[in-house]
Amino acid sequence: MEKLIYFYDENLIFSECKILETEELPENATLKAPRTEVGYEPYTYDPAADDWKGVSEEEYLKAHPEPEPEAPEPSEVDKAIAKLTLNQATQKVAQDKFNANVLLQIAKIGGNK
Repeated sequence: MEKLIYFYDENLIFSECKILETEELPENATLKAPRTEVGYEPYTYDPAADDWKGVSEEEYLKAHPEPEPEAPEPSEVDKAIAKLTLNQATQKVAQDKFNANVLLQIAKIGGNK
């Protein structure tokens, strides 16, 4: 008969579960499933109580800190777009300066009449 069997390592910490066709339980296994109500991973098996124990939320969070968000590296396309945008802005500034100078010269010529 197939059974869902929960295995633990030499430190009694849950390691895996398997469906096995067996009548006898392996030495490092139980039919009792770890439950989330008993705490957080890693779950430790207590053979005397035939139950699992988890760590506290504080211990779990200490062992699994939130990773710092990393700024994504811009792709080659993003870099090319940024470079083109900068070039276009630079050209616009130069064109605006040129236009301003032309208008000033026109104004001077018109003022001398």
